[in-house]
Amino acid sequence: MGAVAADISAITWTLIGLFGAIWIAMVVLFLVVALRPGPLARPRTSTWAIWGGVVLPLGVSIPLFVWGAVVAHRVWPEGGPDVTRIEVLAYQWGWEFTYPDFPGAVSEDVLYLPARTDVELSMRSRDVIHSVWIPRLAGKLDALPGYVGTLTLRADAPAVIEGQCAEFCGLGHTEMRFIVDIRTPEDHASAVQGLIDGTTPATIAEVSDETLIAAQGAAIAATRAPAAIEGLAR
Repeated sequence: MGAVAADISAITWTLIGLFGAIWIAMVVLFLVVALRPGPLARPRTSTWAIWGGVVLPLGVSIPLFVWGAVVAHRVWPEGGPDVTRIEVLAYQWGWEFTYPDFPGAVSEDVLYLPARTDVELSMRSRDVIHSVWIPRLAGKLDALPGYVGTLTLRADAPAVIEGQCAEFCGLGHTEMRFIVDIRTPEDHASAVQGLIDGTTPATIAEVSDETLIAAQGAAIAATRAPAAIEGLAR
């Protein structure tokens, strides 16, 4: 769904595969030494120290460090002048989203995002530490009392997904979730304007199953459109 989430997924699976391969190699080496005694069974101490203590760790850690630094830079991008800004207020146990570009537009537990647009979330907490996490779009970032943190993300296509609090914040933590309604920029503007006019549901309680099903259907149709397919092919 989002490039940042794809980067996080790629480096995670690479680490799992790499360290899995190292573990298997160590088991195989142990079995070779144990079952077929030979030169490997009585190597020089300096050989093990150089290859096992210097060459292997540096050969693995340096490329991972460089790649991790590059991915970290993409995971926390800085929004440009055309970024869409949304203010996020976390509280026990819910979410309030304010849209500065549309004065008076506020939604509870439903975050409206434009697709294919950089969005900067300005996050703060009313009470305790919370953490904003939309797994399919980006990493998580804490919302702290008395401090405003920013997270920039980008959704590739319209969809209806979920976000949640990733920091234990009390008895209602497990229910502290929100819907992320991603639309085309035009539909997003209409939806947020509808929050002001009263034509768009403002709270999760007002979002019916039929509304979610219709939104998910529209998202699927959008991803199957020729333009979307052409974009994926690139």
